[in-house]
Amino acid sequence: MTTLRVGSRESELAQIQARHVMALLQARFPELTLTLATFRTTGDRHLEQRLSEIGQKGLFVKELEAALLAGEIDLAVHSLKDMPGELPEGLVLASAGEREDPRDVLVSRNGEPLFDLRKGAVIGTSSTRRVAMLRRLRPDVVCENIRGNIQTRLRKLDGGQYDAIVLAAAGMHRAGLRERITRYFDPVDELVPAPGQGILAVEYREADEITAKHLAAISYPETAAAMAAERTVLATLEAGCHTPLGAHAQVNGERLTMHIRLLSQDGARMLERRQDMACGDVEIEARQLAEGLLGERSGVF
Repeated sequence: MTTLRVGSRESELAQIQARHVMALLQARFPELTLTLATFRTTGDRHLEQRLSEIGQKGLFVKELEAALLAGEIDLAVHSLKDMPGELPEGLVLASAGEREDPRDVLVSRNGEPLFDLRKGAVIGTSSTRRVAMLRRLRPDVVCENIRGNIQTRLRKLDGGQYDAIVLAAAGMHRAGLRERITRYFDPVDELVPAPGQGILAVEYREADEITAKHLAAISYPETAAAMAAERTVLATLEAGCHTPLGAHAQVNGERLTMHIRLLSQDGARMLERRQDMACGDVEIEARQLAEGLLGERSGVF
């Protein structure tokens, strides 16, 4: 009997995501034994700082990757948007299941949509991408750092520290909190999602053929194509948590539309690209698209 040891961050949402992947594996392989181990990551230990201030890539994954490389676990479940563009040598990624809603959402204290919030409204977000894009939509709002799990952020909102907060739709859905969502942002015209947002990724050792075989059975081609395209953009632009980058692949059958938006920190300057490409060639075409953006970036910001 095969046993797979699953690693997860210790947060409630992370464990929900890990157990979802475990359920997918168990349904496909009833004879499989699955165990869960949780880890507290660097990003979880520094909740009062902006992610960009901590100054490291992989803030939510390094401890899990160390456990993988040490052979303590067989796979680690991540939100793909938390993954840096490059992985440690010997580790690889696979997508798991269907993609959740990739959009960002607004949750306001009194139910007002973005453009009905008072002038100078305080919006909580720890994402430089969201800050830059919000400033283009509502230059008057004040974006302040907010960290912690979803429930912690909602308590801070309800307690009056913020007029609204911005979160990922996927996390709200998985946590069973759809009713708290005030409004979904348009992923093209308003807030372009972070690369990988809504996708569950599973990291494992490249040489582990048994784990690879099991994960292949729960991978969806559409999700895998979107993951490949968006991560190629992320790696080509060498973007980290401090980079205001949105990259979203909309898959339609054998083709996908890649949308990239790169901004200056203050949101004042913006570069944008949108291109249709074949799913079989996404890594090549997404790299070329991002390289064109990279070449233009140096002359703009």
